[in-house]
Amino acid sequence: MWENFCLTNKLNIISITETKIADTNTITKLPKSKHFTYYWSCSNSPKAGTAIMINNWLKLHIHKIHNLSGYAIAIDLFFKHDFKFHIISVYLPCEDAQLRLTVQNTVISWLQQAMTSSLQPIILGDFNISDNILHSSSIKYKLLHFLQHNNMYDLASHTQSLTNTWQSSRFQSRIDYIWANHSIIRYLTSYYTDDSKTSTNSDHKILIFS
Repeated sequence: MWENFCLTNKLNIISITETKIADTNTITKLPKSKHFTYYWSCSNSPKAGTAIMINNWLKLHIHKIHNLSGYAIAIDLFFKHDFKFHIISVYLPCEDAQLRLTVQNTVISWLQQAMTSSLQPIILGDFNISDNILHSSSIKYKLLHFLQHNNMYDLASHTQSLTNTWQSSRFQSRIDYIWANHSIIRYLTSYYTDDSKTSTNSDHKILIFS
């Protein structure tokens, strides 16, 4: 079962994490959507996988796709009047420190390239780490520290909607995030979380912004 949805209404884009889909044979058996196209990043790991769903009308605006198998996928969208977006869906593993560092370094590299090329970055997904000790020097926070120091905004913090996004039978925490470039913030009209029990039946909430 998919663990997490992050959605942006204005662009009709959905980020899915921890899909647990290992190969293209599985993908071909999934039900098709009439309105959305899926872009997958698969892995053999039973705890990985991420994807971006975009509304079909956006397909003509795709300029480039970046993929780190199983853990991150990014889509560059170009529109008229020089509006350019770099949308990243990420799943950061929590049990393999070296793999987590590799994923973080790759995503940071994508973000740096996007910023250099004047693309507006939005990153969505499961970071598998709480913001309670964000100022920790632990390498686990490398990506969050980069976002924090490069004019990116955590939408939950910015809108003061700091609710937990994940819970188990014993614990709960905020480990799912949507971060956006400072220039996008002025167009933000809403951010909220929604219960996933009626859709994905996940232990993660759905994060939505428009």
